[in-house]
Amino acid sequence: MVIRLLSLMAASWLLSSSALAQEALSCTRLQEQYQILADQALQQEILLLKAVRQRLCPVISQQAESAQSSQPGAEPIDFDALLSCRHRAEAELQATRVPHYRNRRQLAFYTARGAVLAREADGWLENKDQAGCP
Repeated sequence: MVIRLLSLMAASWLLSSSALAQEALSCTRLQEQYQILADQALQQEILLLKAVRQRLCPVISQQAESAQSSQPGAEPIDFDALLSCRHRAEAELQATRVPHYRNRRQLAFYTARGAVLAREADGWLENKDQAGCP
């Protein structure tokens, strides 16, 4: 009787540790899928902001591109001017476009593709929440 009880306890422990390991793998997968989609969504918004910045401030944008590619002899960047231009580009987007989507963190997505990806990413977060993942 004692051996049977110990066997049942051991089996229960093994099953519960196996279930915990499976749950951890599931949570990791959900987080990874969320991260992939969220990164792709942000990339769409970065490209849009970059295009607006290039239109508003072509010279400083070109300097930033040259410095980013580490070309020898590139002019030093005026970071204050670049930051100011970025703020102007963000303000223009906010003033002239309605976001297609705001994610769970209230980040606005102005591109249609970014909005689709962000919505999908939020779906993975919802699945993660429903699974009880941390």
